[in-house]
Amino acid sequence: NSGVSWSLSTLPEPSEINALMVVDAAVYVATDHGLYRSTDSGATWERHGRGVPTGPVYDVVADPGDSKRIYVGSELNNRVYVSRDGGASYDPLPESGFVGRRPRRLAFGPGGRLYLATGYDGLFSRTP
Repeated sequence: NSGVSWSLSTLPEPSEINALMVVDAAVYVATDHGLYRSTDSGATWERHGRGVPTGPVYDVVADPGDSKRIYVGSELNNRVYVSRDGGASYDPLPESGFVGRRPRRLAFGPGGRLYLATGYDGLFSRTP
């Protein structure tokens, strides 16, 4: 209906949503209470991100060349976490020059380069 009507999708707890991503058949939301995932178009949600500390998550992005590779920017520990198995588990990326800076936004650019915008200190990039 061209966006005339919308339906509410409620997370398990009230949360500020920082980012939203849809990949394959899953919807991911990065919130101030952690990462959530829905596999039924938002009818139900599960806390997601085994390996990502529970707390504010700023962004979530999938590698456009490999949708099983998902990156999450977490406020706790100010780290970027990566899943190589479609989100079943996450590991911290090796620290690479942005230690102690808040990973606010993640994006992929030309050549598969991963870009990271921090809260205060600028823009960083790396080859994943």
